[in-house]
Amino acid sequence: MAEKVGSAWASTFAVSCDDPDVYGSVGADDTQMATRRTLEIETAGTYRLTTGAHLFLSRCGDCDVQFRREFRYSTDIDIELDAGFYALEFVETQDTVVEVALVAK
Repeated sequence: MAEKVGSAWASTFAVSCDDPDVYGSVGADDTQMATRRTLEIETAGTYRLTTGAHLFLSRCGDCDVQFRREFRYSTDIDIELDAGFYALEFVETQDTVVEVALVAK
């Protein structure tokens, strides 16, 4: 189920191997954990994306509208988003708390 984004959306949550919504692997050489949030942008426009996480933003839909962008930590950027569905995938190497926000400008 997608979380609706009106003029603003924000979330704070843990990324931990103990969380049932987190997937990935723990190995001797590295750990990679990930979790996703699905969003529905209700109104096209410019949004301020802020997060301290490593994340991928993917546009869902037909091939002509799909894209995938990577943001690495300390992100505070304006991005143009069309109305529609998006997936945010957060990728971490250790247990952490993630904060993320999208605010219409």
